[in-house]
Amino acid sequence: MKWYFLYDSKPLPAAENMARDQHLLEQVESGAIDGAVLRIYQWAQPALSLGYHQKWQKSVDLEQLEKHDVDLVRRWTGGRAVLHINEMTYSVTAPFRLPFKRTVTHNYNILAKPLKLFTDRLKLDARIAEGVQTLHPAPGKVTPCFASLSEAEIQTGKKKLIGSSQKLGKNGFLQHGSIPMEDHAALLSSITGSTLDMSEYMDTVGGIYRRQGMDLPDFFHLADALKTCFESVFHVALQDLDSSLLNQKRINDLTRQRFSNREWTFKF
Repeated sequence: MKWYFLYDSKPLPAAENMARDQHLLEQVESGAIDGAVLRIYQWAQPALSLGYHQKWQKSVDLEQLEKHDVDLVRRWTGGRAVLHINEMTYSVTAPFRLPFKRTVTHNYNILAKPLKLFTDRLKLDARIAEGVQTLHPAPGKVTPCFASLSEAEIQTGKKKLIGSSQKLGKNGFLQHGSIPMEDHAALLSSITGSTLDMSEYMDTVGGIYRRQGMDLPDFFHLADALKTCFESVFHVALQDLDSSLLNQKRINDLTRQRFSNREWTFKF
């Protein structure tokens, strides 16, 4: 299967980031993009993304969101709340062709391989999580994504380092992934109303580098490292995605009508 690479060097608003990923899935499912796409991107300002089915009233403190000027967006993928700030975000969109299947856990395990290789090359001493480790939230609350480990996520010690979520479509799937660079655990707890000390449950690339007395590589270096890990695992050379395969009008429509729409954001 062919693999394509899309590197968005300019940080984008939360709603547009989600719209671009949904559009990529549409293009893959329709066959307009003949293969899989690895996209790497950043956020124009801090944002909290909710999983598709997540109930916002149990997951978000709107007063704290406004106080800290954090955007709120609902993802197309599942899972729970993720704070996007000083992180490298990846998405993979792919058709249901080998090595992928119409099974979430199978795809998680396949994509864990390049993610684990990425941590190896950065000397982060990480491993692939086995099984599910879930914490008990405070009454009436839902823990954030990084408060628990799911099968095939990436962990350092007992802490989550890379969190992922997935959406299965009719002919393909979309996987989102968050790779935090810096520790914003206190902010995450505040805006989600969590009583947990999130620093006990999540790690960051920058934190590991500092503990090792090293400087954090720049974003482009990290993005290129992740790209080469996908190439190594899948034995392909990722081709830059032709911009003509992205319909900006469709992306704008999705941004406005769905991901910027309060009815979508507060639908559950």
